[in-house]
This record gives sequence, structure tokens and C-alpha cells, in this order.
Amino acid sequence: MTEITKKHLRTKASREVSVALLPDRYKKEAERILKVLDLVELNLKLIEGEIKDSLKKHPAYVQTIMSMPGIGMITSLAIMSYMGDCKRFSSGKQAAYYAGLVPRVDISGDTVRYGRIVSRGCHSIRRVIVQAAWSLVRCQHGGKIKEFYDRLYLKKGAKKSIIAASRKMIEVLYTMIRTGELFNSMPENILNRKLAQYGLM
Repeated sequence: MTEITKKHLRTKASREVSVALLPDRYKKEAERILKVLDLVELNLKLIEGEIKDSLKKHPAYVQTIMSMPGIGMITSLAIMSYMGDCKRFSSGKQAAYYAGLVPRVDISGDTVRYGRIVSRGCHSIRRVIVQAAWSLVRCQHGGKIKEFYDRLYLKKGAKKSIIAASRKMIEVLYTMIRTGELFNSMPENILNRKLAQYGLM
């Protein structure tokens, strides 16, 4: 039987070539699957186009938040949809609380203990911010947030450190959105290349 790997399925042309090499008893089923895959890819392109159209309506806003490493089109749309201009938040900490990225605090007498992050908050924005934070801490232009993560990682490990970095990230995003300032560790040429890659220039 012909062995088909992931690389043979990347483009429509390569998929058709691969299917042609299959034994006859598998071809019809493979052709049906390819039709479904073609339809899925078409829908994804349409959705991507709609996302781009939404982002292009707010070029200054998008340029500001995408200057932070780890933030692409999907994350930008989520931030724009859930956080907007951030005027409803009085501070970065309140924005972090909205995303559910603050620790639970237990106070007993003179003892203060910080536990896991609160269960309240917007799970959708928290999820995309945490994913963006993973990208940021692996990027050479991650700036002080990356440095913060690297220091904390030595003491707390990856899981707790990435949540803390996510909280820091959303607090910085709050300031960036309110002031229009770009993320200061992102070189201009890298930002322009990023925007061009997404078709947002």
C-alpha cells in the first residue's frame, strides 16, 4: 500500500497525486474525504478574510496590540472584541481580573496566601492570552515580560510562571491600548513584516 504522510496532504495538488497512487479499493473513500477537506479549507479562507476585514477597520489599534510578540490575527480579534478600548477598566489589574488572571487570596490573621487563579472571569480571553504568552516567552523580543517569566520559571516552574506572565501581559496590553504606545521591545521592521505577513499593511 502507498504510504501517505502529512507532507503529501499540504496542497490540493499533492493530495490529488497521492490519491491517484492508492489502490482502487481506497480511492473512492479518499476522494470523498478530499472533497470535505477542500470545503473546510475554503471556509477557513473565508473566515480568515472576514477577520482581516474586521481588523483593517481599526489599523492603529491593531498595530498597537500586534506590536506585542505572540499576538496574531485571532488574538487581536479576541482582544478587540472582549476588551475594546479598555475604558471600562480602571486599571490593568482590573483588566487582569476580568480575564480571570489574578490569584485567589486567603487571609488568616496576619498570614496572606496566594492560591490558584480565580475561577471567575472571561475564559475565552484568558485562553487566548495564555496561548499568546507561551509564544511571547519563546520570542527574542519578549522584553521585560519574557525576563519576568524566565526569573519566575526557576522558582515556580512553567505552569505558574506562564499564568503570571499572562497576567503581566494583559496589564501591559491595557496600558498600550489606553495610550496607543507600541510594545517597546519590538523592532519596527519586525512589526512591519508581521503586519505584512497577515496582509494588514
